[in-house]
Amino acid sequence: MGENLSQKIADLALLLTAGRLSGQNQATIEQTCGTESNEASILRCAQQLIITTAEFHTTNRVERNGEDRSAETSVSDASNEPYKAIVYFYLGGGLDSYNMLVPYTCSPIDVYEKYRTVRGKNDLSEGIGLPKTRLLEITTNVGDPSNHLGQPCSSFGIHENLPTIKTLYDQRQVNFIANAGLLAKSVDVSNYNDETPVQLFAHNAMTMEAAREDLADKYSGTGVGGRMSDVFSQSGLPTNTFSIDGQQILLT
Repeated sequence: MGENLSQKIADLALLLTAGRLSGQNQATIEQTCGTESNEASILRCAQQLIITTAEFHTTNRVERNGEDRSAETSVSDASNEPYKAIVYFYLGGGLDSYNMLVPYTCSPIDVYEKYRTVRGKNDLSEGIGLPKTRLLEITTNVGDPSNHLGQPCSSFGIHENLPTIKTLYDQRQVNFIANAGLLAKSVDVSNYNDETPVQLFAHNAMTMEAAREDLADKYSGTGVGGRMSDVFSQSGLPTNTFSIDGQQILLT
């Protein structure tokens, strides 16, 4: 690599842009990175700036036309609504949700015992269902004694390794939406294949459909998060979306 800063950046440009980096961009990079304290920092700075240039992202020679690309942008007034955020975690692997949120106190149907039976409990084995001693109980009537939502369980159990989830639930900072799937109608094993517009048992298809939430394909090419953001923005609420894992269908 070259001996001085200009030669070093020229060598990097040759490697990263096939020598197409414009003299103006190179001069800007030299001026910016020349203030770094050591050679390693200079090289890192130069690499970071080169990969932001148009020359790095194209295969043809870039020519400037001199046109002003600035545009007036309107900034909406600050909303009086308090700040709220939706944080979306998609667990790409497997999640045993029936051991994460377990029926605990249920009447008149003892759903907990049904859960244990389905999970293999019998006279010879305890099965893989969790005993109540390994569950962190939460009630369904936090702040409202009548809030049972028409289901038989007055409390549920959270897996013992998720105490933070229990704490947040008790503080009314997190909630569970159970039995929320991608069924267009009630089906059974005999007709689900014909009556369901999505591939219920295909992991890749359900991954995409969970991000779209558009069974009728009414909003083709969009994700549920992106549509929500549009609604908020159109209602005058300053809204922003971003992903820490690349482009996501959910946010389109």
